Amino acid sequence: MTMRHLLVTIIIALWAVPAATATGAAEVKLIYFYDRGCHWCRLMDEVLKDPSIRGILERNTDIIRVDVHSRSVVEGEGLTGKELVTKHGVKGAPTFIFLSPEGEELLRIPGAVTREDFKDLLCIVVGGEEEGDCVKEAR
Repeated sequence: MTMRHLLVTIIIALWAVPAATATGAAEVKLIYFYDRGCHWCRLMDEVLKDPSIRGILERNTDIIRVDVHSRSVVEGEGLTGKELVTKHGVKGAPTFIFLSPEGEELLRIPGAVTREDFKDLLCIVVGGEEEGDCVKEAR
C-alpha cells in the first residue's frame, strides 16, 4: 500500500468520525489484527505500550487483539481470528479497525504508523482531551 493510498483511506474514514464521536456515549471498539511473526506488528505493540496511548485506549476503547491465523474463537466476538479477518476484509497485519458502539467502522489503519501518527488518529477518533492526553506537545 502506498502512502498516498493510506492517506486517502484515513481521510475518507475520518469524514464520518465527528458525528460518531460527538455523543461521547459508549466506548469505541478497537480490533487489532496482528500476526505473531510480523516485524511491523511488534513495532506497533511498542507503540501501544506508550503510557499516553495506553491511557487513552484504556479509558475510551474496548480493545480486542486478533491473531490473523487463529482458529480459536475470539472472546466476545463468537468468531475465530480467521473468520474476523474475512468479516472485516483485513488484507494484512497489522491492521487496526475502530468501530462505533453500533458496529459501524469509524477508521481503519492498515499497516504500521509512527507513535505520533497513531496518537493523533486515536485522539481524533476517541478523544482524550478531558484528561489532557491529546494536547499537542511543543516541538
